[in-house]
Amino acid sequence: MNDTISFKNLSLKKRKKEILRGISVNLEFGKSYLLMGKNGAGKSTFLRCLCGLESEYSGKIVFNSNNEKNSQHMTQGYLSDTLNIPDNLSLKKYAHSLIYLFEKQNSFDREKYNILSEKFSTYDFIEKRFGELSKGMKKLFFLTFALSVTAKIKLFDEPFEGLDIINKDELISVMLKETAVGNLIVVSTHEIELLSKRFDDVLTINNGELSKSSMHGLTVKNLKRMIEQ
Repeated sequence: MNDTISFKNLSLKKRKKEILRGISVNLEFGKSYLLMGKNGAGKSTFLRCLCGLESEYSGKIVFNSNNEKNSQHMTQGYLSDTLNIPDNLSLKKYAHSLIYLFEKQNSFDREKYNILSEKFSTYDFIEKRFGELSKGMKKLFFLTFALSVTAKIKLFDEPFEGLDIINKDELISVMLKETAVGNLIVVSTHEIELLSKRFDDVLTINNGELSKSSMHGLTVKNLKRMIEQ
């Protein structure tokens, strides 16, 4: 039986507004999940709860494993949809600092980083400052880094914005390789056409409530209808 994460009656309010309401669902390691919902539905908040950046929720998030070592060393990688970096900061210096930090924690795969940097051509602009980069370049750099962190859980909030179709397709292939080694992938995106036949399950947030469905047999039309419900 695969390891799982269990959400038990997860709820969260901000400024008296109920953003997440009574979410109870199990997510399985070795699977890929498409997270859908209207703007403001709570997708980013759900991801932030999972990765520990939100702590004001009620309910529980529990990691279930038959391996005690795994349960004590659950690591997470999270790529936000907002990338606020000073324009005058050197990308190369920033990359070296991040790598140094994560390698000290034994949670970075430098070989994988080098391979992905070649695949997504981030070496072509590594000498630039952040202010000189397009949105797509910034996104590719952070995606390359996030995928190189040795995390069992990898969460991506709108990762395809600013990317061309070739890089989008490459990125999906790299993400799905993560599930082949037993990692758990959750991707929040509006570009459901890209993932509808490639991811395992779909998580839909409507009015703060979350439902889970198998992607098998679902069409893009079905998925769009689920968002509008």
